Amino acid sequence: MTLTPPTPSALRDELTAKVIKDLLGPAGGPEEELHQYEDHAFKRYLVGMLAPKGSEILATELDELATGDGDEGEEGGPDASVPAGGTYFPSSMGLSFVVDGNAQEIVVEAEWGQYLRIKSLTQQDKNAAPANVWKRRPVVAPAVSLPLAEGSIAPKPLHPDHPLVLLQGRIRLTADGWVVTLFMVNQQEERKGRNEPKDEVWLFQPKLRVHDSEHQPIFVQRKNAKADLSKPLTAFGLRLKRPS
Repeated sequence: MTLTPPTPSALRDELTAKVIKDLLGPAGGPEEELHQYEDHAFKRYLVGMLAPKGSEILATELDELATGDGDEGEEGGPDASVPAGGTYFPSSMGLSFVVDGNAQEIVVEAEWGQYLRIKSLTQQDKNAAPANVWKRRPVVAPAVSLPLAEGSIAPKPLHPDHPLVLLQGRIRLTADGWVVTLFMVNQQEERKGRNEPKDEVWLFQPKLRVHDSEHQPIFVQRKNAKADLSKPLTAFGLRLKRPS
């Protein structure tokens, strides 16, 4: 029996998928359960997280495996390379694109993962009791139809169970077509209580998907990208929270 070696493109695609799973997630699938020693869900992944508004994570907290809920973490101190001070995470993400000037509307679909603190059905702590773990719950928002008309898109909840996860943006008619800027914004309040699972109000692996209501090719090339991309952030009062 002769085995056919994988092609370079197949190897590249497999490597890309593994990197995405490791950095963005969810590595364990849509309803993954993190290991009991992972004290915070936001420590598991490096990208693709929208924090509740006003969140600040201490630099030392980013690097340590804290112990809690009776679980024992790994020994060892934080890496000396971690910068002092706090690190801020973005609470919004967005995209900007151009739609044919004759188009009437677009459809926006959104989804993300919410990690809940639960008692595991498969993992046990050192006392043989169900361990406290973070388990992912997929959130798929109902599709939102947006008529193409000049003006701002007022903030609107993306999902009835998550009224402070908002879609907002702006639509402008230009010579190239409709310039549309959309943002997914996490306006949930940060949880500061000692016993409150703060990670539950974070958004993980957020996605925005846009298409025509009839799935027709209405998107066109953006000709003046630099001029257009410099406007939306200040227009909505949104800003990226950069590491300090």
